[in-house]
Amino acid sequence: MYNKEYAKNYREKNKSKIVKQRKDYRESNKEKISERNKKYRENNKEKISEINKKYRENNKERVAERVKNWAENNRERVREIEKRNRFKREYGITLEERDTMYDNQNGCCSICNTPQETLCIDHNHITGTVRGMLCTPCNLALGWVRDDINTLENMIEYLKMHA
Repeated sequence: MYNKEYAKNYREKNKSKIVKQRKDYRESNKEKISERNKKYRENNKEKISEINKKYRENNKERVAERVKNWAENNRERVREIEKRNRFKREYGITLEERDTMYDNQNGCCSICNTPQETLCIDHNHITGTVRGMLCTPCNLALGWVRDDINTLENMIEYLKMHA
């Protein structure tokens, strides 16, 4: 027969022993526990999401402080996340797609074919379509003429005339 008072007294008297037993159990059954937790998370995604949402709503300052501390201690990771989000937000491409484009161009500008450590993503400002990657001078040149083909043709004629 279970006696609540006896159990409570036992836990109080043997707290360190119980803590050690639990720690030993977790250490010797890491994979089993991990698998059980993973299954639980998979089967209860909505429930966990709701619990997390409520926690964030009820602990805004605490969450903000935790996020701030994490960001301060993980500056490189924050930069990587910001870079990843920037490419997706500004150009609609992933960092991996950008890297593939760079590799396909052999690290060279699409216009002047000069190898560069970093290249700008060139895109149509009206449609947002990514066209390729350019070195900074070529990218700025297109920007200054507002992608106007007539202006570029006039510039070519001008250079030929004064060559």
